[in-house]
Amino acid sequence: AALLHLCLVDDFFLNIHKSMTTIMHELAHSLGFNPQSMAHFRQPDGTPYTERDINGSVPLRQVECTGIPNTTTYATLQLPSTKVMQFRNVRGGVRVAEIVTPHVQQTVRNHFGCFSLPGAELESSNSDGDGCIGEHWERRLFRTDLMNAIIDEVPFSLRISPITLALFADSGWYQVDLSRASIAAGWGRGSGCDFVERECISNSIVE
Repeated sequence: AALLHLCLVDDFFLNIHKSMTTIMHELAHSLGFNPQSMAHFRQPDGTPYTERDINGSVPLRQVECTGIPNTTTYATLQLPSTKVMQFRNVRGGVRVAEIVTPHVQQTVRNHFGCFSLPGAELESSNSDGDGCIGEHWERRLFRTDLMNAIIDEVPFSLRISPITLALFADSGWYQVDLSRASIAAGWGRGSGCDFVERECISNSIVE
């Protein structure tokens, strides 16, 4: 369950497209685009991806948070199964979390043209608690997606990106209408594995 509170500020209707984009972004969070909900995703046969304890709850686990090297923090949270989320180090040691469910994995591999990618990267964080794992797509890779962290540059559309629809399809909670998918973003499309996994600047050289 979720509650969305709308604050109708003076420019709400003057900037209606931006307001609608913001509402769609926040609704997506409430519908499952957050690490807490991902721990409750279900497989196609209805069984949970993530194991439950004897009370039917997702157990709390200690996890090393995502973020830049040498800033290691830990948090205790309901961690999704490795069938949903996995961690690895990229771009000079940045620890990231990636969504590795089947449709997300296929979509992100097709988008970047990198068929060894484990999954789609979430934003990184170094804060404790719920902020340990980001709840947006990594902006560096998905800067025009509705579910990147900064939506000011997201073009207005009532359609949803293939990668975000793939996540909802893999949640096991929804039947996704693929006719509502947007055209795949141009940002990073076909750029290969290096675009995702290597640093943009190496030894003061922009790559």
